Amino acid sequence: MTTLLVFIALSLAACLLARACPDDAPGASGGVPGLGEGSRFSLAGDADETEERPDRVDFLIAGTQKGGTTALASFLAQHPDICIAPGKEVHLFDRDAHYFAARNQGFRAYHDLFASYRDGQVVGEATPSYMFFPAVARRAWEYNPRMKFILLLRNPIERAYSHYVMETRRNREDLPFARAIRAEPSRCLRSRLLRDGQTIIHHTYVGRGCMSGRSGTC
Repeated sequence: MTTLLVFIALSLAACLLARACPDDAPGASGGVPGLGEGSRFSLAGDADETEERPDRVDFLIAGTQKGGTTALASFLAQHPDICIAPGKEVHLFDRDAHYFAARNQGFRAYHDLFASYRDGQVVGEATPSYMFFPAVARRAWEYNPRMKFILLLRNPIERAYSHYVMETRRNREDLPFARAIRAEPSRCLRSRLLRDGQTIIHHTYVGRGCMSGRSGTC
């Protein structure tokens, strides 16, 4: 797995360095409520006005949760010609409040995240759940029509169990694995009715591994 990710990272770096982005990047869209975890995004930034900032982000890393996105972002961040957002999971395009507020400010706060940016670098960030929410693709295209997506996939059965183990270790899951899988549809329905979003974040073991359309659970 590690060897594959290193190969992907090096190949991606070579491709992205040949970027050619347009001057225009408007943004307006509707969409579904975007939910995520551990967001690094904030409108109340304290960026130094004298520091360089990118005028747009060039690529997004997304994919199944527990699919290797953290490793890939880490590998790419080591390349001197690539600037990756610090930490991970910015959640700009999949959270309605973040997206519309940032768009109204010309995405300045989003660009302020890339404090280490230097002129000429290729810019990207990693938020796995960008693959899970339908509104993301449209929003990213309207923000930058030449946006590139790097999607990481994983065997959905292995991914589901890895996701389950993570949630149990974080004390967010108390059902046995088989019962948690069977309970997913009803949990998702309850979560949508209550509009709390927590099940969609934490308990979509089947749904977040679906590679072709929606799984029918969430």
